[in-house]
Amino acid sequence: MLERLGYRGTANTDGREALRIFTEDPYQFDLVITDRFMPALAGEDLGQALMIIRPDIPIILSTGYSDLDSIEKAKALGFRGFITNPFMMQEAARIVRSVLDRSQAPVE
Repeated sequence: MLERLGYRGTANTDGREALRIFTEDPYQFDLVITDRFMPALAGEDLGQALMIIRPDIPIILSTGYSDLDSIEKAKALGFRGFITNPFMMQEAARIVRSVLDRSQAPVE
């Protein structure tokens, strides 16, 4: 979906493997989208590990549960965006663009 929008992507379904790939070259990534429930390493834990390696990396947390507590917890943990599964390409495009634009904005 993201490649159809013009982005280049790296996909992985295993949180530990995603962490390994990120660790090898953390600056090859401009954004990470992780699912809250992934095998081996949950999305929230993966996100926190990635932010230790590279605190400026914008991360979007995706989940099938959209209660307000989940959104607030994700924000408190440092996630820059939140998207509920299933989502349409238009919604993904809007959130990805918004998160990337905010991460590239000059610090005032």
